[in-house]
Amino acid sequence: MLISPEDLGPKGDLNDWLRVGAKGDPTVFRSILERALQTSATPWALQIQRLPPDLAPWDLEDYPGVRDLLCEIGRQGPLSRDAHLRLVAERCGWRSSHFKKAVRELAQARAPHP
Repeated sequence: MLISPEDLGPKGDLNDWLRVGAKGDPTVFRSILERALQTSATPWALQIQRLPPDLAPWDLEDYPGVRDLLCEIGRQGPLSRDAHLRLVAERCGWRSSHFKKAVRELAQARAPHP
């Protein structure tokens, strides 16, 4: 998922990016795509942005879709996992260190067994 750079306007689809933003120049078009990839939020970050800001830690697992989100985050590599958990903590006003271990345990418990 890409979120278009603000200078291309709210609807900037790929055709607009090539025709208007890059004026048909493939090198400029590539630059626009690279910039969009660097500044785009991940799908998990977009889900986190939709969480209610006052969600209590004990309600997190029961909030619709959050258990699956936390399991996906828990299975990520350490850098991505910690960055996304930090986003959850900031969104809900908690300290991320309080639930990092719990998210990893949740992901392990829900992982398919061989």
